[in-house]
Amino acid sequence: MSRLLEGLIIAIQLILSRDREIILITKFSFKLSFSATIMAGIIGILFGLGIGYYSFPGKKILVSIINTFTGFPPVVMGVFLYILLSRNGPLGALGLIYTPQAMFLAQFLLALPIVTSISIQAVHSLPETFYETLITLRIEGIKEIMALLKETKTTLITGIVIAFGRAISEVGAILIVGGNIRWYTRTLTTAAVLEVSKGRPEFAIALGIILLTISFLVNIILQVLQSPYLMTFFSDSIVSAFGRKKNRIIIDNEKEKPQDISSLINKLYPNKSQKLTLIAKQITKKYGDKEVLKTISLEFDHGKIHVIVGPNGVGKTTLLRIIAGLEKDFTGKIIIEGDTQELPVFLHQTPYLFKGKTIDNLKITAKNKEDLKIVSSLLMINELLDKQSSVLSGGEKRRVAFARLLLLHPKILLLDEPTADLDPTAIAIFEKILIEMKKKGLIIIITTHNLLQAKRIADTLTVLINGKIAVNGGLEEVFNTNNLQVKAFLTGEMPW
Repeated sequence: MSRLLEGLIIAIQLILSRDREIILITKFSFKLSFSATIMAGIIGILFGLGIGYYSFPGKKILVSIINTFTGFPPVVMGVFLYILLSRNGPLGALGLIYTPQAMFLAQFLLALPIVTSISIQAVHSLPETFYETLITLRIEGIKEIMALLKETKTTLITGIVIAFGRAISEVGAILIVGGNIRWYTRTLTTAAVLEVSKGRPEFAIALGIILLTISFLVNIILQVLQSPYLMTFFSDSIVSAFGRKKNRIIIDNEKEKPQDISSLINKLYPNKSQKLTLIAKQITKKYGDKEVLKTISLEFDHGKIHVIVGPNGVGKTTLLRIIAGLEKDFTGKIIIEGDTQELPVFLHQTPYLFKGKTIDNLKITAKNKEDLKIVSSLLMINELLDKQSSVLSGGEKRRVAFARLLLLHPKILLLDEPTADLDPTAIAIFEKILIEMKKKGLIIIITTHNLLQAKRIADTLTVLINGKIAVNGGLEEVFNTNNLQVKAFLTGEMPW
């Protein structure tokens, strides 16, 4: 304990005395490890996100190899590089042995698999709804990459912190390829080894304390940088100091005021869609040995709200997912006839909002400021725009997700239990929006367990039972059917 205390005192004295050699060693250690980590971070993140995002033959084997290399012994790495870089080695002509460049290479190779492995895990940890949201929101290219980076930011920064700790604390590899040359390749770790060999462990402890302090400060800085509240503070400060960004979309965050839904829909859809029909032809879907949908054939016309009901597990959501292009392994065809070739947009039963503020989620699909104002007023979410998406309630998330879809100006709208967790006022507004939208020639298909809602808004009603269409038609036809199973379902008498 006395030696540890003495080491602490010596560390403080070395720092206060600003010993030239200690300062140079500290600067060199930080510069070497930081640069190696940043390079490993850039390459490792891109490599890891690519491996995690895409499927290809041999992926599992490659991931296993990368994970194995995260624990690669530094001394073995040093020996491997020494053989390559020594004068008689394959790369000896480069003259890199016993240079900072060789040490950089060693730390880079040790940090790279760590960042890559954590990046792969970051992608795999995202829920399936994240990827499906990218598809249904038509997010691709650079926007797709940015969304992936933003959603995995916290985990990626953690990976960089771990890699930096591995690099700056490493001694075996850099001692072998760097040679611990004074004023040239000596780092805090190699200097500590030297001090111990000279019988001065107190100085080694002092160097270790300096090393820990650097690691701690870098960790704190990186953790603070990923705080959404800090980034918001800096963003707002910049706007206050230099004025609003040229293309920044600003929404007045005043108290919500009732708006005329019809006029807002007319602004969002100035023209009416014509001659639009969606046909589901002979759709069959299996999950393992269970046949969820059995030769389903339906036709959905424009300017109508089509409601699908049925007991739990009869394939309602699966049918919507197939129409939305989210399910590939099925038989049959989805045909769209008319004035659009766009895929339908799909509102998940549990919508996925991207990290950041509500306004950030809307900007992803907003084409202009005016549209954003319209949907914000339409769904009365102006007061939510500056809130982080993570703190919104279930009903608020659903309204924001629906607003995000409307900004795409869809012509075919698929909604899975869209009002499941909305309050009565929000449900009434939601239904009015759908009724006004159908007047604009949209095809609207929703699933629901709310039969009263179906009666209020449905133009056609389909009842699915045991993966088959039990009855399909107008409200009067369905509710007056002679089908005993349908009657039992509608009256709540169907057994589990």
